[in-house]
Amino acid sequence: MKLRGVTLIYGPPGAGKTTLTAWYTYNNYDRVFWVSAFEDERTFRRNMAALGYNFGEKLVYWEAVLAGAETFFNTLLDAVVREKPQALVIDSVTEFLAAGGGGGAGHPPQCYLQSYKTGRGRRLSDGGEGGCAEGGLCGGQRH
Repeated sequence: MKLRGVTLIYGPPGAGKTTLTAWYTYNNYDRVFWVSAFEDERTFRRNMAALGYNFGEKLVYWEAVLAGAETFFNTLLDAVVREKPQALVIDSVTEFLAAGGGGGAGHPPQCYLQSYKTGRGRRLSDGGEGGCAEGGLCGGQRH
């Protein structure tokens, strides 16, 4: 079963969110783009290998710099378009938001992801239609 759209996995620290996501993506996708705001690639791969998940070349790992949201999402989208993954994992969104993230210029993060299309034409969306409009209207909802 492959998920479509945006899926949010949440819970307290240590609940197994990263492990569950790694298990799911390892078993369902050939190309995964993994963004982490708190763990370096070597540590991540070592921890996953200990669980039996040797991602090898199927994983593109991006160590996110917790900068401004607009810069973060623009850089992320450029990298995702270049790599053409089947799945995009942002681990942990809360780390980014806690560091002052958000959508920049008053836009929530989903505005940046809303219009992105993967190489296979699957759309990442927050469930709304369209992108951001003037006056802060994103996906049919004002922010």
